[in-house]
Amino acid sequence: MEKIQIAGASPEEKTRTERGAQNYDEEGGLKQIEGESEKTGRERWIIEKINEYLNKELSLLGIKEGVALPQENFHFLSQEVYKKFAASQKFAEGINAENIPAFYSSDYGAAYINKDQGTDLQRFVRLFHEAVHKASAVVAHTNLDKKISRRRLGYRITRNPNGGEGDAIRLYGFNEAVTETATREILSKHRNELEGTLATDEEKSDPKLFTYDTERYIIDLIIQKIAEADGEGREIVWNRIKRGLFTGEMMHLRQVEKIFGRKSLKMLSLLGTSGGKLSRKETTKKITAYFEADDTNMRQQIAEDLLGA
Repeated sequence: MEKIQIAGASPEEKTRTERGAQNYDEEGGLKQIEGESEKTGRERWIIEKINEYLNKELSLLGIKEGVALPQENFHFLSQEVYKKFAASQKFAEGINAENIPAFYSSDYGAAYINKDQGTDLQRFVRLFHEAVHKASAVVAHTNLDKKISRRRLGYRITRNPNGGEGDAIRLYGFNEAVTETATREILSKHRNELEGTLATDEEKSDPKLFTYDTERYIIDLIIQKIAEADGEGREIVWNRIKRGLFTGEMMHLRQVEKIFGRKSLKMLSLLGTSGGKLSRKETTKKITAYFEADDTNMRQQIAEDLLGA
């Protein structure tokens, strides 16, 4: 929630470390992109509603500190300007900037959207997803040299063992799935207002607004099996995961290993990536089969196929 948590820094080093931990150009995220137009009244209304809906949800989760995401951190760009800017950004492996209708930049702490693609409601949903990233917890770890060696946004971990060049990203797909599931759930609570203001007639009857279908299916499998094993309601399990997105808590993920096996978090870390020689699609298929399986030996075999013995 734009609040940087630091691990591995002494109090006297904390101020310096926090500046480095943010790891983005805050002023750059507030500046207009070359070619960006002034926001319309509708666009400003969208940002106000995003803040309103997020704060209501944080309150329901028992998180006292709300968010006030600045209007300047949301950039509505024409297709030409958007594609040019997106092409200059670094994305996770296998992501084609040309095909992304919106994204959140950790470098700038800002959200960017192609305002020429999709309907008003689709753009609202896409931007809300990126705003959830913006509101997610940021945790930074330092190494012995007091350099930032690991940084986390929500559940996504960017690890840099030496605090230098070369990043490795973990739990990317899991983080996106949790973010999209949270987006879908939160916006469902405001469906009447959104449909009355933004939706086309076709969207009101057949809304196809959300993505990461397979990833969300895997999240649902995990929630269901944890709930059954622990004798808890699905909503209780889900709320722990959703709350962790905003607070940085991750201890509850140990339940994944307890129920699915010791390699399950490594499997989950590969979601949304390519596993070695396999394509992203083939990797996702194996991960899905792993979490669908009830047989321990079958899961072990799938894990060995993907991760090695």
